Amino acid sequence: MDTYLKKLSFYHSKWFQFLVFLVSRFERNHCRDRSAALTYTTILSLIPMLTVFLVVLSSIPALALARSKIQDTLYSYLLPESSTVVTQYLNEFADKSYNLTVIGIIFLFVTSMMMLSSIEEAFNKIWQVKNLRGGAVGLMRYWMVISLGPLFMGGGFALSSAITSIEFLNSNIAGYSIDWSVWLKLASLGLTLFGFTFMYWMIPNRKVPFKNAALAGISAGILFELLKKIFGFFMQNFTSYELVYGAFAAFPIFLFWIYMSWNIVLLGVETSYALTMYRHSDRPPRHPILSILYILHLFYDRQKTGKVVTEAEMMSLLGKKEVEDWSEFTDILQKHCLINKTDQGDYVLSRNLDQVDFWSFYQSLPYPLPRNEDLKNCHANSTILNDEWSMLIVPYLSESEAYLSKHLSIPLSQLLESNPKQFHVEKPSTN
Repeated sequence: MDTYLKKLSFYHSKWFQFLVFLVSRFERNHCRDRSAALTYTTILSLIPMLTVFLVVLSSIPALALARSKIQDTLYSYLLPESSTVVTQYLNEFADKSYNLTVIGIIFLFVTSMMMLSSIEEAFNKIWQVKNLRGGAVGLMRYWMVISLGPLFMGGGFALSSAITSIEFLNSNIAGYSIDWSVWLKLASLGLTLFGFTFMYWMIPNRKVPFKNAALAGISAGILFELLKKIFGFFMQNFTSYELVYGAFAAFPIFLFWIYMSWNIVLLGVETSYALTMYRHSDRPPRHPILSILYILHLFYDRQKTGKVVTEAEMMSLLGKKEVEDWSEFTDILQKHCLINKTDQGDYVLSRNLDQVDFWSFYQSLPYPLPRNEDLKNCHANSTILNDEWSMLIVPYLSESEAYLSKHLSIPLSQLLESNPKQFHVEKPSTN
C-alpha cells in the first residue's frame, strides 16, 4: 500500500503526511478492536446509565417535567433517525428500572462507573498514559459526570423553555417570524461539538492542549452528525434487512451504529494526539539512547536557570519517527528518578547528574549501545540542533564497537567447541 501512496505527487506534503500518521496510528492502536470492545460494554451499560441519568432528573421536581423532552434529545444523540423500535425498547427498559431496590440502584451506579472507566482506559492507551487516575480521585470524577451531567442538561432545557416562552421572542420582528427550529438544531450541533471537545480535553490523564482538543472535537462531531444522517437515510430507504432479521432487524443495525460511533470517537482521540505529537521533520532518526541524552541535556540546561520543561519542549527535540517513543522515554527517566512531573503537568530535573555516570545509566536502559550506523545521524542532528556536546560521546561509542568487534570476532565453531583450549581469546585488561 505504501508503495502506491509514494507515487502520489502530494505524498510528501505536510497535510498528507499528517493523514498517513493519523491512519497508521489508528490501525497500530487497534482502534477498531477497541471500538468493538466498547460496543459490548455500551450494550451492557446503556440502560443502567440511562436509568441513573433519568433518576437524577426525576429527583428534582423542577426538572422532572422536562424528562420526556430530555429523553428524546438523548436518543437523538445516541441513535440515528428512524430508530423508533430501539427507542421503544429503551423506554420500556428505563420505565421498568424504576421498580429496582436500593441494591439494584447501587448496581446501576457501579455499572455506569465501569462504563466510564472503560472509556477513560481506551483514551489513555491511545495517549500512552500508564498512570491512570484511581482511588478517590477517579471515583469522584465519575460521580460528578453521573450526577452533575443530568443537572446541567436539565438546567439547559429549563432555560431554553423559559426563553422560548417569552412573548417578545415569539413575536414577529420587522415582519419576520423567528424560526426556533433552526436555532435549536444549531444549539444541538453546538452541544455535540462541545461534548466531544470536553471529552478529548478532560478524559486523558495528561495535559491536552485545548486548541487540539477543540479541533478534534469539531471534526469528530461533524463526522458523527454525518453518520446519523447516513444511518437515518439507510433505515428509511433500505428495508430489505427486515426480511432477514424480522422482529430483530433493529438490533444488528443498532449494534453496528454503536460500533461506528465508537470508531469516530476514537478517531477523534487519535486526531487530538496527532495534532499534539506529529512533527513534519526531515531530521534523521536517532538511536533511543541518543534521544534520551538530548532530553536530559534540555533538563540540565533548564535546571541552571530554575525553569521547568514542558511536554511541547521535549517533543520539539524529537523527530517524526522518534515522537512515538516519547512517553517511553519520559517513563524511563521518571523510573530512574532523573525527572519528576509537577502538579501543573510540567517536568523538572530531580537528581544531581554529577552522581550519575553514563555506564551505570546505560546498563539500566532496555536498549543496546548505538552502533556506527546509528552514529552517522548524530552529526547531522548536532548541526541541526546546535548541540556540539553530542559529538563528544561519538568517539567513545565508536571505540566501544571497535573493541567488541576485535575481541568477539570468533568463529562460532570454535566458540562452541567442547575443548575451549583449542583457541585463545585475549582477555581484556583490567587496568
